[in-house]
Amino acid sequence: MKEFSASKFKAHCLEILGQVSVTGKSVQVSRYGRPLVKIVPPDAEVATKKRLLGTLSGKLKITGDIVAPIIPESDWNLLK
Repeated sequence: MKEFSASKFKAHCLEILGQVSVTGKSVQVSRYGRPLVKIVPPDAEVATKKRLLGTLSGKLKITGDIVAPIIPESDWNLLK
């Protein structure tokens, strides 16, 4: 596992994160010689997990006016 100082990690953050992603090896960031954080690549299961956003795309059909009120305006006073 490679180890970087906090200042070097700050200067080369995106490059180091890219290396972790490509190689799949962990990286440790230290400050004043003491470990600060450990950066690990995501699990294969987490990386391939299906997103919820857009899962129903193309499966639903909207019928009618979805903006209009559900009840007629004449009944609004009854709800007060």
